[in-house]
Amino acid sequence: MKISKRTREIFPRIVAALVLITGNRSTILAADSPAPGPGMTRAAIHTAPGLVCQVFPIGSTRDKGVWVLTDGDGYARFLAKRATGKDSVQKLQLECRDSAKRTSSFTADLTADQTFRPPPLNLKNEPGVDRPALRGDPESYTIAQLIRGGYGVRPDRQQNPRGYARWLEAASVSGRSLALTQGLSLPATRIPIITRFPAGGLPKPGPPVTPPAAHSVTNQQAQWWTGSVLQGSTGYYSTEATFNVPTAIPGAARTGLTEMAIWNGVGGWGTKAGLIQGGVIVETNSTTASYHSFREYCCGFSENDTHIGGFAPDPGDKIFSQEWYCDSAGNPNMNGGFGCSIVVDLNKEALLNCSSATGSPCPSVQVGAQCSSTPNASGCVLGVSAEFIVENQSPQVNQTTGPGSTFPPENSVYFPVFVPAVDFAGSAASAVSTIETVSNDPSVAVVTESTNVPSHIGVSLGPFDDTFVQWTPWTSQVPGIGGGTSGRPALTMFQNRLYAAWKGAGSDERMFWSSFNGRNWAAQQVGIGGGTSGSPALAVFRNRLYAAWKGAGNDQRMFWSSFDGSTWVPQQVGIGGGTSGNPALVVFQDRLYAAWKGAGGDERMFWSKFDGNAWAPQQVGIGGSTSGDLSLAVFRNRLYAAWKGGGSDERMFWSSFDGNTWAPQQVGIGGGTSVGPSLAVYGNQLYAAWKGGGSDERMFWSSFDGNTWATQQLGVGGGTSLVPSLAVFGDLLFAAWKGVGADQGMYWSFFEPAS
Repeated sequence: MKISKRTREIFPRIVAALVLITGNRSTILAADSPAPGPGMTRAAIHTAPGLVCQVFPIGSTRDKGVWVLTDGDGYARFLAKRATGKDSVQKLQLECRDSAKRTSSFTADLTADQTFRPPPLNLKNEPGVDRPALRGDPESYTIAQLIRGGYGVRPDRQQNPRGYARWLEAASVSGRSLALTQGLSLPATRIPIITRFPAGGLPKPGPPVTPPAAHSVTNQQAQWWTGSVLQGSTGYYSTEATFNVPTAIPGAARTGLTEMAIWNGVGGWGTKAGLIQGGVIVETNSTTASYHSFREYCCGFSENDTHIGGFAPDPGDKIFSQEWYCDSAGNPNMNGGFGCSIVVDLNKEALLNCSSATGSPCPSVQVGAQCSSTPNASGCVLGVSAEFIVENQSPQVNQTTGPGSTFPPENSVYFPVFVPAVDFAGSAASAVSTIETVSNDPSVAVVTESTNVPSHIGVSLGPFDDTFVQWTPWTSQVPGIGGGTSGRPALTMFQNRLYAAWKGAGSDERMFWSSFNGRNWAAQQVGIGGGTSGSPALAVFRNRLYAAWKGAGNDQRMFWSSFDGSTWVPQQVGIGGGTSGNPALVVFQDRLYAAWKGAGGDERMFWSKFDGNAWAPQQVGIGGSTSGDLSLAVFRNRLYAAWKGGGSDERMFWSSFDGNTWAPQQVGIGGGTSVGPSLAVYGNQLYAAWKGGGSDERMFWSSFDGNTWATQQLGVGGGTSLVPSLAVFGDLLFAAWKGVGADQGMYWSFFEPAS
């Protein structure tokens, strides 16, 4: 989207309808919304009614502030971290102005209990009119009656029962439409929302075609958008969705001033025109988070139309958002000349209703007077897509002006860190079908952002109409470790560099290695031992880098060698009785330990240890059995092993060893794998990463605190057909893996947690 000069200068063009819905209650309590999430607390400072404020740490500057609009009682409401005596930020500055552009300043003490006791919002103090809950048979009303009543467009109950249920939930509450504060302006260089279309190069949709019976999902990258796009039908004219409001974590993962928009919409994909969208904006700086509701129509004209709703959603709130092309009365009409929106907060019972050209206080928006005479003009291409998007707007709020300025400035492209995943459950209606979803639309694009920064976003689709968008601490994958492999690369840190070792691509059984200095991988080198048909393992023991592997071809003996930083010594044979898999290595209690599955069809697990001179006789007895590879790590003075089950059992098991006895195996790391997990210790947690079960080549991860494995999360790179490897280098956790399917390229990523 583009923001016009007038939009930048005139606040009424930006701040639009405030509609707070109430039933028989006179107040909305803060407890109506779920708890905000990790480290964040609701806060409020009493200022004056009708102000626009920027909130930032004292000692910082207002251009690093998040926007907050005060309510009718004069409270500025936001989320912040409660400060202790050790925190560098103890107080916040609020720089505000009113409709007459008079300025005022306030201070928020982050150590004071009163700051974190926000009073309830009292609707009696807010002028407005009531909207009753929808009564009787919802299907007895015409669409025109429902729109005039402020209930939006009713989805087809028979063809789209899920969409109908979402709409009915939002329509079945009573409402109160509140008046707006008028006459406020915002600086031209800092707008709460500037939505950007994906970077150039996206293909424009072709002419309308009859959708095929097939359903396809493709992966695409965009510079700012993440989520899903329906693009296989023709004439998309409406979309509806519910989604959860996540908790944004200020300052996490090195983020500064950030902003994202969570929205669903119709139009715009590949055309940069005709997009009507609505949802929630989230802003953070180093200490504070603020939330806004919005709707916007974009682009292709000199005037872009943006409205910021007067209610502020809270983390955990459930939002219903519906957008459609309409006529001046709000009736669905692709060529009606207007765009309509309704955004409902089901926890606060708050909504933004923009469904009539003469509506007050939020009208629908005209798509452009020139479209009636030149419907194919720029800005008049409508209905090419429907979207469910979390959008990165940080570059826009960080933009600078003046001589020598850049757009976007360095380190300004991070998404806010947020938890949990945003779950869009939604659908669209088109000229072909009254229900188009991510599970049945002829062509669905799963869109991921292309910036390689720590705040990376992962996207996945659910089985019905769900799109999950999740902040992940894993960066976007980077290609470029050596020439390729048909196995898995091994990782470990040695002499202040990250080392990788692997077998060659295809039938090449030579072993290669390389090292990483934090910026670049060195040119690969060949020469570890005589070769392998599997994958080597690495570990550092007594200031030398050790490698172990099974032999080449059908040779199931295990070999080992060590490296002083310059030369690998000749290989030696003699670790245990043999394996058809790959051994694992780790140092525990001043011994180098190895573990492996047996040779051929023997799925028992064996282990041995090395004192620097000789390997001890192998011992059997780590858990039940495995048809994959084991992984080893030392965590809290115990040796941990993890593996997949025997045969076709894709569950993951683990056990720990005190130096004498292996504890009984336990089951329960994630959802399953067809190959086996990898382990590493990072930040006082034991981490595991693995590919999915069966043909699922996505990569998952989890962490263990000594008692419980956390719920698995998706988001390590683009996928692999084998086991990824984990290792700590510097203060980051790195992963490396081969590509999916026949892709023998090697990729890497690193992990930086939110805190």
